[in-house]
Amino acid sequence: MTIEGRCTNFGNCTVADTKTPQPMTSGADAFCPECGAQLHAVRPPAPAWRRPVIAAIAVAAVVLIAAIALWRSHQPENVAVVVSPSPSASSAAAAVTLRLCGSRLMAERLATLLSEGFALHRSPGAASDGGVRTTTAAGGTSTAFDLLGANGCDVGMASRQITPAERARLRALGDMTSRAAEHVIGLDGITILVNRANRVSALSVGDVRRVFSGSAKDWSAFHGAPGAIRLYAPAGNTGTLDAFKLLVMGGSPFSPALHKVSASGDVAAAVARDPQAVGFVALPYANRAKALKIASGPVALAPTVLTVGRETYPLSRRLYLYTAPRKASAAANAFVAFAQSDEGQLLVDRAGFVGTTSTAIPRSPVVVPPNAPPAYARLAQTTRQSEFVFYFNVGSDALDNKALVDIGRLVAAMSTPANRDQQIVLAGFADSTGDHERNIALSLARARSVQRELTSQGVRVKEALGFGDAMPIRDNATPEGREKNRRVEIFVTFRPSP
Repeated sequence: MTIEGRCTNFGNCTVADTKTPQPMTSGADAFCPECGAQLHAVRPPAPAWRRPVIAAIAVAAVVLIAAIALWRSHQPENVAVVVSPSPSASSAAAAVTLRLCGSRLMAERLATLLSEGFALHRSPGAASDGGVRTTTAAGGTSTAFDLLGANGCDVGMASRQITPAERARLRALGDMTSRAAEHVIGLDGITILVNRANRVSALSVGDVRRVFSGSAKDWSAFHGAPGAIRLYAPAGNTGTLDAFKLLVMGGSPFSPALHKVSASGDVAAAVARDPQAVGFVALPYANRAKALKIASGPVALAPTVLTVGRETYPLSRRLYLYTAPRKASAAANAFVAFAQSDEGQLLVDRAGFVGTTSTAIPRSPVVVPPNAPPAYARLAQTTRQSEFVFYFNVGSDALDNKALVDIGRLVAAMSTPANRDQQIVLAGFADSTGDHERNIALSLARARSVQRELTSQGVRVKEALGFGDAMPIRDNATPEGREKNRRVEIFVTFRPSP
């Protein structure tokens, strides 16, 4: 192959000074025809078509940047957009885009973990996007429903349940509280944080309301060291703020002295610095300061994996994914299924929340509360309590969406070789509405409805019991409390295998 070259003997050769390169070949022939010096290769001139092509590419880049700027200007206020994971060049054209939106907390702590896990689940052992390119728009829980309604999102992330008004607004998408739309993927506990130097260790829900409404202004009101209480909370349209209003404030306004900062991490940092501060954060930030025990009845509970997972901690809440039943894509449905699988639930745990898996049933003894009926105390002494507690739809004896998924998890757990020979005992409970005898009947009916479902799937149920309105885990004076008191607890016999 013939290429062009110039003489390296610049000062002593006229060929070196000419503007016309000399033809040369590789090997022994690559020498100057005049002085015999070595020739060096030179870059051939650019083809005539290159400059206009480069110019066209530059114009296209400018147009693309302008389009992105215009698109971002139409996003909801304070929305952060993240793309994860990035597809390879070879798979980008074939990739399906899955759009996540909503809760800032879930976007910050969970979205990337689930997206990357989902990609690896679809393509095991491969560093690829699994054929799905995921984008996340984090503008707060309420924006999940705004964007779902505007077809700007495939999966909405929410750290609270959809409201009746939001449900009505999205009725064209289908029933947004149906099992096809509402998917519980984890549990969180709103944690009340104080500085580690604060000697207060427990408050009731009513005490927390007094603090954040401003009616209690000094720590001495709770046997703490005298000093003004300084209040911190996350700002914006967050699900954490909405859930706190629902579970704690009960319609009472916040104190005008409340300091709102951008996120849960900033609240925790402010409390860690200020000995007189108190704030509320999501469970993953609970270790940055001192978490108070909270009472909604006779016993104050700390926010732990156990109390939050069983939803006995008074400020427990659920984390949701929402999809449009009439428009959900195959990728969106597959993503939700992954998030609810054991693999996805372990990622929920890793993010600092509480997931639920079907891999094991705890075998530790139950701590029996002092107000337990004798039959319940005997049950707790002869069996082991599982991690599963089944709850019901508001105003209904039908299992709620989380319980319907947990039924499958319990069946899978009881189908393992270690549990296959064991039996289930079901303990049903009711709220305090109505007389005692009626509540006994209602609680037994709930336990028997779960028994029928488990028996139909091959799980051996030894007994179903009803304890009426005994042992409330939440305040019966509130709708949210009554909802959690209507429950069925699961016990396992753990008979020795032959």
